[in-house]
Amino acid sequence: MREKIILISVVFIFFSFNSSSVKAFGVNQYKLDFSVSPGGASTEILTIINSDSSASTYKLLLLGNYADWISFSEEEFTLQPGDMETITVVVSPAENTPYGNYNTKIGVLSEPITTGNSTVNTGIRIPVNIEVVPKEDTSPVFDMSNSVLQFSAASIIILLPISLFVAYQARKMNSRKQEEVMP
Repeated sequence: MREKIILISVVFIFFSFNSSSVKAFGVNQYKLDFSVSPGGASTEILTIINSDSSASTYKLLLLGNYADWISFSEEEFTLQPGDMETITVVVSPAENTPYGNYNTKIGVLSEPITTGNSTVNTGIRIPVNIEVVPKEDTSPVFDMSNSVLQFSAASIIILLPISLFVAYQARKMNSRKQEEVMP
């Protein structure tokens, strides 16, 4: 599965009276794609970067369906300015999930900003595509044609010298018999 590393920085500016507040953070992927079999699991890495000038607490949320399929290694964490956190996102559809494509979104929210009488959260929505595919057959396959070929090559290598030895011995015995018969 290809991985695109694109830094998306989101900056929200909120004005209240004569002052302003800025919250800035980014993620390393603009979209998450999973390919997984029913009953299996698939993982992707999501990195959150605090590009703000102050520490901030972040929370990951599922913004759609399939909440029972998706889990995060961490759901809430605090980052100092310039720090980043790597989150493992795991998708595990149930064993009876039909094959197909399923779409949802993950939200990354920063702690609320309070400016004057207003409180606002900043956030990023990350689209998630989950492709549920048949399980790969990993059982060993016995290829008879290859075995026959290997047997044939091995038998030639082993039987040819034996056949030549037997033919030589037979000829040698025939020569002796002919010498005994002739006076």
